[in-house]
Amino acid sequence: MTIKEKILYAMNRLPDSVTFADAIYRLELLQSVEEGLRDVSEGRVVDHEELFARLLSDHEKGQAPLVGKGGKASGGDKKPHRSGRAKNSDKLHKTA
Repeated sequence: MTIKEKILYAMNRLPDSVTFADAIYRLELLQSVEEGLRDVSEGRVVDHEELFARLLSDHEKGQAPLVGKGGKASGGDKKPHRSGRAKNSDKLHKTA
């Protein structure tokens, strides 16, 4: 299947009410999967055990951990995370 055929297949599976953002997200996801598959076929992979050995080695050397210990949100995400239900979550909207 060519890239064009894969793109058309992915777009045809989206609902008619799709937004540009949803379509672009789907295309970026498709691109990432294709890149990952190409990396695997070209041997650019790291064995699971080797990955953890590297992570432990980095940790012992005092390099920054991959996972933070909580605290403030990073980057531009300064809004607090909302919890609980939305105000109108008890109302169901029927589609035509």
